[in-house]
This record gives sequence, C-alpha cells and structure tokens, in this order.
Amino acid sequence: MTDEFETYRALLFSIAYRMLGSVADAEDVVQDAFVRFAGVDRDVVRDAKSFLATIATRLALDKLKSAQATREEYIGPWLPEPLFTGDDAEHRVERAEAVSYALLVALERLTPAERAVFVLAEAFDFDHAEIADTLELSVAASRQLLHRAREKMADEKRRFAPSREEQLRLIGGFLEAVQSGDVARVSALLAEDVVAVSDGGGRVNAARNVVRGIDHVSRLVIGLASKARADFRVTVEELNGVPTIVTWFGDDIQGVVALTAEEGKIAEIDMVLNPDKLGAAI
Repeated sequence: MTDEFETYRALLFSIAYRMLGSVADAEDVVQDAFVRFAGVDRDVVRDAKSFLATIATRLALDKLKSAQATREEYIGPWLPEPLFTGDDAEHRVERAEAVSYALLVALERLTPAERAVFVLAEAFDFDHAEIADTLELSVAASRQLLHRAREKMADEKRRFAPSREEQLRLIGGFLEAVQSGDVARVSALLAEDVVAVSDGGGRVNAARNVVRGIDHVSRLVIGLASKARADFRVTVEELNGVPTIVTWFGDDIQGVVALTAEEGKIAEIDMVLNPDKLGAAI
C-alpha cells in the first residue's frame, strides 16, 4: 500500500499546492490522505489514483475554506508560498507538475469552489462528471463554477508561461535598472498599471498595502535597494518552474521577488518576505 501511495505522492502534492498556495499545508494534506488511504477497505478502492485525488482535493478544499478567516486577519497582503523546483526538490514535486507563481497568485482571486473546479479541469483534465463526483456537486454546478473561474482567469493566462530566456532577460534588466538607482530606467521596464505586492505577514517590514503605478513602484523598489545591508546579495534560482530572484543577507534567505510580465513589460512584482513562507524557497 505504501508503494502504491508513493506512486501518486507528487500528484497529490501538486493538487494540494495549487489549491492552497502553501507548501506546509499541501504536505499536511498529503499526509492526511495517506492516513485515510491506509485505513480504508481495499475492496472499495477500484482506482487508487482517482480515489487518492478525490481525498486530497476534498481535504485541500476543507483546509482552504477554514483558511479564509485566517487570511482575512493577515497583516498586509497575503501571497502564496514559493517552491524551489531545482533538482534538489524532485522528491517534493515533479518538474512537469510545477505551477508558475503568477498562476498561484491569480488563483487567489477565485472562491474555494471555483479554485477546486479550475485546478481539476485545467491542470489535471478531469471531466465534469469526475469533478462533480470528487467535489460532491452536480455536473451543472461544476460547469457553472468552471465558467466563472475561466472568466476571472482569462486576463491572467497570457502571463503564466514565459519562456526561460524571456524571464531571464526580464530579471537581468530589472536588477541592473534597480542597482543603477535610476528611477527613469526602472520606470521604462514597467507596465502602466504595474502593481507591487509585499508580504511580510507582520514579521518583517513590508508595505501594508498594494503599491500601484509606475512612479510609486519604481521609487519603492529603488528605495528598498538603497537600504540594503552590506551583506545583501541576489541570486537567480528556479522557483515554481521559472527563474526567480532570491535575496539574501549573508547565507540567510531574506526574500523572493517574482516578476510577472505582460507584453514585455513588468505587470506585477510580488515580494515574499515573511520568513515563515521561505522555508521551501531554497
């Protein structure tokens, strides 16, 4: 039974991580799914993959619903937890199952039910009959939820999958511009409606509100760079399947900066600074 479960562990983690945006919560879901799988009568399990996917989805949905109240009390904006997807993390999530950070952020705009239906349909090709059975709702309700989710996500899809070369070029230009301290140079890289989101969770200094507009965002990132300590450094690592900026104080990770582009310009800068969310980043 353990070997059978391990076959689908990466799949279950991927479902839960997409649903929850939290590595720790996703791992809890996987562990709970194993406990339930170990205790079930094997005669009632016709398809282990489908059975486990159903358990994981329901557990993740319950956890997401209960997390809503906690996130409403969160200090400042809440961002998903980034996940290192380099070679060292293959035991946690398969490369092919890596989900972009831009998609995770966009998924936060959906209700828990919309998110569950969208993840199952878009990422794992569940049909509406399978989704209805998994989530214990009607096929008509599944169709309606997916329609609403796709409408909300329509404007975000083009941001999800930049090429590796495009992402590296974007990061290189951004870092050079910020390090120059030239507001105009940074501004030239930003989209008109650019936003910067800082998640410190009350643990570290971070903007309590979303910063909007070219001028405000340019001055924010240059101001943050100018206040960096002497041992501050920057590396580029593969997180959520794409090259991503990681900042350090000496050997200690300080933050993750994810850039989302639209038509060659930076449309969103997400800065994860809460230490509680950086354990799986590197």
